[in-house]
Amino acid sequence: MDEQIMRQILNGLSTSTNILKVGNQQIENFIKAHITHIIKTEFFQAFKAAYIEAISISNITALAKSIKLLAYANTLLAAEVHNLCKANEALSKHWRARKALIRKGGVLSIEDGYNILEQKNIEDQIRCDEFTNDDSSARRQATIQRCSKYGSASHNARTYQLDPALIGL
Repeated sequence: MDEQIMRQILNGLSTSTNILKVGNQQIENFIKAHITHIIKTEFFQAFKAAYIEAISISNITALAKSIKLLAYANTLLAAEVHNLCKANEALSKHWRARKALIRKGGVLSIEDGYNILEQKNIEDQIRCDEFTNDDSSARRQATIQRCSKYGSASHNARTYQLDPALIGL
């Protein structure tokens, strides 16, 4: 947001600060008069005097200006968010098209190949870090059971079936 717009907004919002300043002056007047305890009606009279003194035409116009500027800034931010969403959508379409081309066996430059391999390595590293950092047994990734004799993933020691021809030897 533009710095000038922010200054104008803060100037308009200073109306409430003015009320506090004038209210503090009213309280200081009570203290100077050695009045340390006031009743509700005296407080309301002091507040009304502070309110009347702080609320002026210039303060009201400044507040109205700042509200308009807030609406304008909000519109600018909404437009910027909309533009960023469109840009992200276009970029994701581009990457989807590129991946589809690669899957179909299309042309791939060396740099693109290195970028894809690097991205895969980063994703594998993140997955590995998540696995090692995760202490919860419920979330642990399933490990592939392998045969203890041969190390094959197609069977394990429990499901291994012996070849009948080898048994007869």
